Amino acid sequence: MDEKALIKALILGQDSAYSTLFDTYGILVYNVALKIMQNKEDAEDIVQEVFAEVVKSIAKFKNESSLK
Repeated sequence: MDEKALIKALILGQDSAYSTLFDTYGILVYNVALKIMQNKEDAEDIVQEVFAEVVKSIAKFKNESSLK
């Protein structure tokens, strides 16, 4: 699924879009969080918070940049 289709699916609340989002960006977000926090549990918490916020605010995304 390309990024624009993913964004549209997220806005529409399609369950498969959430999995695709996490499968695509989860490791990247985790690695950045781990590098900053230096703690596995804190990094995992941040990943959950990041994805919750993305899902919550995806309708406001203007497609002027990539999700990454």
